[in-house]
Amino acid sequence: TVNATKAADSNYNATTSVTTTVTINSATTLGNGTDPSNSTIAGGGSATEVDSFTFQTSTTTDIISAVNISITNASSTSLLEVTNNAGTVVYGSTTNPTGSSVAITLNNSTLTATSGLTQYKIRITPKTQANLPIGDSGQNYTVTANIASFTSTMFKLVLIVPVRQLLLITS
Repeated sequence: TVNATKAADSNYNATTSVTTTVTINSATTLGNGTDPSNSTIAGGGSATEVDSFTFQTSTTTDIISAVNISITNASSTSLLEVTNNAGTVVYGSTTNPTGSSVAITLNNSTLTATSGLTQYKIRITPKTQANLPIGDSGQNYTVTANIASFTSTMFKLVLIVPVRQLLLITS
């Protein structure tokens, strides 16, 4: 239900309340998954899961074509990937990300949301110790990441997704 107020004159003296119903026939919801535990890895370490998230539709199948990932200390990572829950399928990735927001275009029609709740992961690979940001020898890099937004064919609902997982890269 949407409520709107209309002024009776230009001085906004008297008001009339109008109520209308908006029906959303199909929507895709982004939610928080079961996050991996906090962990510490060395520079040059193996790919490590940093966040879990879910997609679910209200009715039918939706194709997720891109995601925008909010990430801290992106410059300490050499690879940022979106994978299935098992980590065996990579839907999209980017190398040597920078900044606090990274857009990833996903492979054609492969990441789908259905009426069943499906969990996916964000995985990072740290840079080697030699390639970590210059001048930061002995520095630790805290990396957090989560899906900030996504592109799909349906109406989108984004639940507030707290950033819980903490990955510490040591140099």
